[in-house]
Amino acid sequence: MAYMRLGDLLVASGTITGQQLERALTLQKETKQRLGDVLIQNGFITEAQLIDALRVQLGVDFVDLTAISIPVELAQYVPRNIAKKYYGDGSQYTKIYEANKGTIGSNPNLIKPGQKLVIP
Repeated sequence: MAYMRLGDLLVASGTITGQQLERALTLQKETKQRLGDVLIQNGFITEAQLIDALRVQLGVDFVDLTAISIPVELAQYVPRNIAKKYYGDGSQYTKIYEANKGTIGSNPNLIKPGQKLVIP
């Protein structure tokens, strides 16, 4: 399937009308916001409809991390990956844990989906 712009995809799928798209594009130019945000804020689509359209547009699967449980044994890899990304060394994860102890809790290997971490 050829790449299709988000607005065109939403019209083609019947999610919004051409008039709604034109209105949203006008608002987007005025506000400098992303089209999806404009469509949601003006009640033309829901967040779920945007996610579905983006999934189709980009050809990727969507997984709602708030709706699944990640096994604790897999969570231990997250802090090391984050530390490697920001410090170049996975063993530096303790810095991230110390800065986020209040959010993470007593187990440095248990990071839950949706938690916001501070990178010191």
